[in-house]
Amino acid sequence: MTATVAPPAPWATRRDSPEPLTRLGVISPRLEFAVSLTRNVTNGLSIAMSATTVEQAAAVLTSCTHAVVDLYIVDDVQGLTTLIQNSQAQIILVMPDDLLESQQAEVRQVAGVHRCVRESELSPVLEVLQDPAAHEAVPDAGLELAPSAPEPAYTPAVGGWRCVAVWSLEGGIGKTRITRALGLDCVRRGYKALVVGLGTPDVLPLQAGLHPEPNLLQWQRDPRAELLAELVQADGDLDLLAGFLSPPALSRFAVDALEGETALSQLAMQTAHLGYATVLLDVSAQELAAPALQASNTLVLVSSATPQGAVAAVEAFRLARHEIGLPPASCHLVINRFRAGQLTPNQFMSTVRSALREMPDPIGVLPEHEETGHSRRSGPGTAWGSEDWLSSLREVGTGIFGTEDVKVSLARTEQETRFGPLVIKRG
Repeated sequence: MTATVAPPAPWATRRDSPEPLTRLGVISPRLEFAVSLTRNVTNGLSIAMSATTVEQAAAVLTSCTHAVVDLYIVDDVQGLTTLIQNSQAQIILVMPDDLLESQQAEVRQVAGVHRCVRESELSPVLEVLQDPAAHEAVPDAGLELAPSAPEPAYTPAVGGWRCVAVWSLEGGIGKTRITRALGLDCVRRGYKALVVGLGTPDVLPLQAGLHPEPNLLQWQRDPRAELLAELVQADGDLDLLAGFLSPPALSRFAVDALEGETALSQLAMQTAHLGYATVLLDVSAQELAAPALQASNTLVLVSSATPQGAVAAVEAFRLARHEIGLPPASCHLVINRFRAGQLTPNQFMSTVRSALREMPDPIGVLPEHEETGHSRRSGPGTAWGSEDWLSSLREVGTGIFGTEDVKVSLARTEQETRFGPLVIKRG
């Protein structure tokens, strides 16, 4: 069998709390496949790990109870056999709809595959994992809900490409500073990251001591990845793409930001191909909230610990979940500028859950800090804020990107360098 393999594309690893009994992994080189799968996995089941290359697949196959394997990950049947020969997961193999019958028969004979389905037939099989009662509708699914597999030796800080939208319906809540600080934290973890300003006038370059131009409007005029690489500025080891100088400039960009070659989703795809493991969108302009969320696979929802903030958080979460379709596991709540006299975290959660029970617990509560005109400009590569704020921010980064054993990380770094979908092997 010979199959055309799509170019590698990265994807994000998500961790859930509490740990589900069914740990679902995904192995696919195609971003669009992972996007479609993630948006349709609901009802308490989410993606625990993912891989975009054969080298990454071993961690998924040894630590997940079930694995959706996209046939595009290998070149032939021998490659598939080698890939899954030591798997501890139950394999759900997804074949292209147009694969020849003779090739399908060859694939179905591979030992270790629990279920072969065409791509268009995957949803009913996933329903078995989400709801065991659905097994009656797919009697030959051949899938058992296994207990949790052991944790891997390490949890990747960023298991693949991630587009993070930092957003709030509240103004002046600190989205820009959180976006940049998270970008710097991602770089500190050893991953290539880009922050994109979506405000007007954009204060991201001001905070970093950089220039307001070049910016997004130049990319909109010529939306190529090669040009995008030329437009970024260096914020220390973090890359930065400035937003808009004025409201009219924002309005011109917003017209075509949702669909087409100048959409934010297209820009996000280009960052993946440029080797960024993470791109963070500072969604400071509400006009760009919908296209930014549509382009993202992770949301950081920033809120104040006030009754007004609770109302705004509920509405923002409702939009992200039910209008855009982001899964719960990829929506993270952060309370910023917390101080005495506000709602306690417990009071805040009681308030929001009285309106929307599925609201997630906050992954971080960032304290109030004193700001001066001088402190607002920290210079390239350095975040500003109190030590308590920065320490809490690093906990937020851990909640989003996970943790990694330093010794394992250093040992692996000696052998390979990873930039999003690109892996440079040594020796």
